[in-house]
Amino acid sequence: TIYPFLKNVVKDSPDPLNAAAKISILGNSIDFMMPEGTAVLEDFIVKKMQASLSTEEFRKFRQQLQQTERILLFTDNCGEIVCDKLFIETVKARYDIDFTVVVRHLPTLNDATVDEAIDAGLDEVATVIDNGMDGPLPGTVLDRCSPDVQDLVRSSDLIIAKGGGNFDSLEEALPFFKANHLKITFMLLSKCHPIGSYFGIGRHDPILANFF
Repeated sequence: TIYPFLKNVVKDSPDPLNAAAKISILGNSIDFMMPEGTAVLEDFIVKKMQASLSTEEFRKFRQQLQQTERILLFTDNCGEIVCDKLFIETVKARYDIDFTVVVRHLPTLNDATVDEAIDAGLDEVATVIDNGMDGPLPGTVLDRCSPDVQDLVRSSDLIIAKGGGNFDSLEEALPFFKANHLKITFMLLSKCHPIGSYFGIGRHDPILANFF
């Protein structure tokens, strides 16, 4: 497993929270790189750890954590949820925050479901629920989610959305978030030109972007 390696990277970092956030984002590479072997993946992550998250965006994110009690985190692929667990552990070691993790009700390709979340131990650090959507979709459409998820969206202090699919779908809901004074942070990897162009960064760089 790659988890002990990643945990040491965070522990040895001068800023463990920043490192854990980057690893959570870079974990999106796990599913498509695992056939090449763990060593290749570890090398990729070490190299990409040199890429910086926006200093201003991360400052705002850290400041928000200091006044947050409840986070709702929408996951993406099943491989990267190991990195999400490490991120949640790192946050909870510093702040008194309750996490609820939302996984896909039905997977599209390699999306994480409740079974994968439990296998990865996410239930040890957060409440795990599925989104209740009535069909597979590589993203999140709020009005198709279960009433429980919709209630949690409205009652959480901060929403974190992982991955490009969640960004594509939830970016369209930003007017809703703004109108309801809801705070959302996107954490994703710049995998394609449209996303890179939107955020003004290169390919395969980590992105943390706040909308609040």
